[in-house]
Amino acid sequence: MSLAQVLDQVTREKEEANIVSPEYRKMVELTFNTIEDLQDYLMSFGEDVLFRGQTQHYTLADGQVSISTSHRRQGCVPQLLRKWSHYAEDILRGMAMMPLTSIDSDFIQAFLQHYGWRSFFVDLTSDFAVATWFASHKFTSKMNLMPSEDCFEQFVVTAHQVAKYEVAPGEGSVYVVSKEEIEKTDANCIDLTRMKADFTTRFITQKACLAGPFSDGLPPESVLAHIRCPAVLFSELAKRHGYTETSTLFPSREKDAYLERLLSVPYQRISAEVTGYARGLMLPEYDFRNVRAHSPSTAFFTPFWIADNRGPSNGPLQRSVFFRISDHALYNSIKDDGLCLPNVTTMTKKYGSLVVEADGILRFPEFYTSTCYGKGVYVENVSEDLFQVHALNLEHPGSVVEGAGFNYGWYYKFHNDGNWQRHRRVGECPCINTFRHLHHTGVLHALECMLANDEFRHKSDLDFVHSSLSIE
Repeated sequence: MSLAQVLDQVTREKEEANIVSPEYRKMVELTFNTIEDLQDYLMSFGEDVLFRGQTQHYTLADGQVSISTSHRRQGCVPQLLRKWSHYAEDILRGMAMMPLTSIDSDFIQAFLQHYGWRSFFVDLTSDFAVATWFASHKFTSKMNLMPSEDCFEQFVVTAHQVAKYEVAPGEGSVYVVSKEEIEKTDANCIDLTRMKADFTTRFITQKACLAGPFSDGLPPESVLAHIRCPAVLFSELAKRHGYTETSTLFPSREKDAYLERLLSVPYQRISAEVTGYARGLMLPEYDFRNVRAHSPSTAFFTPFWIADNRGPSNGPLQRSVFFRISDHALYNSIKDDGLCLPNVTTMTKKYGSLVVEADGILRFPEFYTSTCYGKGVYVENVSEDLFQVHALNLEHPGSVVEGAGFNYGWYYKFHNDGNWQRHRRVGECPCINTFRHLHHTGVLHALECMLANDEFRHKSDLDFVHSSLSIE
């Protein structure tokens, strides 16, 4: 079939679809035998469409096209979602210089979708050649155990999700998707290329857009055309446009600073029986490489409690009351809408100082090459109506804990009803990282809810343990 005949067919089918039902536009089914005809057809569309490539074509029970979200396919793990979202928001705020108020949950999910987490969005691209690459390459991954050493020459084994794309056999599919039809469903088409950076990112190389959020997937009426061709034909067209291998669409960690920071999240001990560690964020690694010896900035964390190792007998932590919590609370949502913490206020006034300590550690993306990690929050009653809120930090090169302490924090005036207001004064933290300090109060919000629900058991005079933790 020539290109002219194909376009005539498309016109007829669109007209017939509009006659049959003005609310449902029939998807055009096409195939091509030459790269030239395929390219000419895809180039005939304007900026009002997006493209998607898949190695498999799926349909609903009624025969309509099915392009589902990764959330629909894989399900949701809320605790992991909060962790991924925290790091995405922190990285976007710091590296893309995005104000806190401009980063909504939809944009965070779109970011995460491109680096390995599931979401309510569907991957699309404004570049048809990118779609032809994905239509001709099949994703595979496997878990890989890598023996190596930390910076102190201690033996460790790390688990990685090693991923790759290979040219698929048989046929692939490219879909032409209408932006207008997507927006009719009150969903959004998020153009990730607007997130500028002075380094290479997946968003840029893939000309990425994401559509959503959807509970299931793309509405079938948004798919204008389905092009089915041999995978090798799609692959050759992608090569003509420079997409020759996986690295042309998935830049390495050395080139993609977002990826580099996500991979800097500390490893976590898999079990007490073996010296095995898994990535804190289990990303698919397309650029996996064996590492013989890790740098000090790569942490291998085994559960450790400052509450059991409070430092010098005359140190401030000796007389502080500790509340041990799960590290999920470290990824609590950040809000800047006032503080009402009556239970936290009562406890801090009663003991003079209060520590919220998590069972895990937190990477600060802006210090991704350092050996300092967050462990929680330290609050001290500095005067009759004034608290100071600090970050509780751990110095953790490799697999060794070398020390703990806290930074300068922000001051807050507190009232008997539990309301707090920030109080600027000499001696506060001089940084301009608002997100970091709002994160501290986010952790305190989580503690407030736990205290209100009586979720702690009393371990000793200055030590309370959350009911979700198994600590004798």
